Amino acid sequence: MREGPALIERPWLRWALISACWAFIAVFYTTQAGLQAVSAGAPFAWGRVLRAELVYGALWVALTFAVLRIDARFPLDAKPWRKAFLVHLLASILLSAVQPLALVGLMRLLGWGRNPLEPLRELSRMAVIGYFHVNLTFYWGILGVRYIVRNYQKYRERELRAAHLEARLAQSQLQVLKMQLHPHFLFNTLNTISVLMAEDPEAANRTLVRLSDLLRMALDSVGAQEAPLKQEMDFLQGYLDIERTRFHDRLAVRVEVEPGAWDAQVPTFLLQPLVENAIRHGISPHARKGVVEISARRQEDMLLLEVRDNGNGVAPGGQAGGGMGLATTRARLQQLYGAAHRFEIGNAPEGGARVRVALPFHLSA
Repeated sequence: MREGPALIERPWLRWALISACWAFIAVFYTTQAGLQAVSAGAPFAWGRVLRAELVYGALWVALTFAVLRIDARFPLDAKPWRKAFLVHLLASILLSAVQPLALVGLMRLLGWGRNPLEPLRELSRMAVIGYFHVNLTFYWGILGVRYIVRNYQKYRERELRAAHLEARLAQSQLQVLKMQLHPHFLFNTLNTISVLMAEDPEAANRTLVRLSDLLRMALDSVGAQEAPLKQEMDFLQGYLDIERTRFHDRLAVRVEVEPGAWDAQVPTFLLQPLVENAIRHGISPHARKGVVEISARRQEDMLLLEVRDNGNGVAPGGQAGGGMGLATTRARLQQLYGAAHRFEIGNAPEGGARVRVALPFHLSA
């Protein structure tokens, strides 16, 4: 949509552009005639010819606005177009004949005529004959330029409207994807609390309190698609507190974040489903102590995030958990960054599964 009048629609700029165009045409025709005369060895009155061409162009500046007014009243792309075409045909004939008469009269009035004693009637007749067809070309040329500009503006407006619609659709899709993660996370946490209720009521109570804090943090981020990595890590620490209550000493978490990466913008609710996936598939099935490692670093213009576990890794040809959390995270990253991001799931060289995410590095605006 237009957010104000287009630059070309500003009256002063239209006057300036049209005047500049006709001044250029005047200089162009003067130099063309002068070079022809010089090459033929004939004398050429540069000043007199340039003055005449500038007066000719000045008259066409006024006529250009007349043509535009006529077209605004009788546009050729309106239906029925025959009436508009007839109006323009008659107007082009009339203006093409009147303009040379005005040129001769103005030149005589200013005293810039070639021969002040030459009869005005003869001068007018020769001017009409000499300029009529050129003026016809200018009239229809003005219309042609007008419709080129108009169609380009319509094309840009359609393109802009489509871009706005696409942006609103993408924003809506992102919000839906983000909201899918909240009940997913809540369901899993409540399931943890349900297990603890039978095993350790006091721990279940602490977990409920921690869940309340997390829900408050999640509600604070509603409407925001990105947040600083530090804020995302604070949320993740709250989630890990709940998981540590469940796994006790079986879960160890190591975090390694470069100092320059803390303020980088990342999608909200990005790390929690990745860590949840690592715990569920890499830690939970085993009785031994599990380790989840989270790292973040900047590499040129990209932010690299990794979540690793020391489980059995990804089976050949398989995925390290293809549940809602990872699927929704994939979809959000695609919506937010398109081809500018990478999302990879595989096995780490030292064993266990590894999820790698590469995002464009940027700070909050």
